[in-house]
Amino acid sequence: ANYPFLYFRVQTNNSFDRAIFMDTQWDFMPVGNDDYPLMFVCRTGRGDGIYDVYCQYAGDVPQIVSIDFIDGEGDGE
Repeated sequence: ANYPFLYFRVQTNNSFDRAIFMDTQWDFMPVGNDDYPLMFVCRTGRGDGIYDVYCQYAGDVPQIVSIDFIDGEGDGE
């Protein structure tokens, strides 16, 4: 047979896939397939984790985003 196996791959447009394959170090990207709401996504360089995110807004527009990548004891969560 010319093709002894079946090659099948599914790639979705979910938030996780878009965040993993983004080309920039950080970005605001849609949570779903619509333009809004947006989520902030960034690379930490520290692997997987959960980090506190703080935003300062002007109306409904985020102006300043702060993320605690290192806790008060000098290590990540």
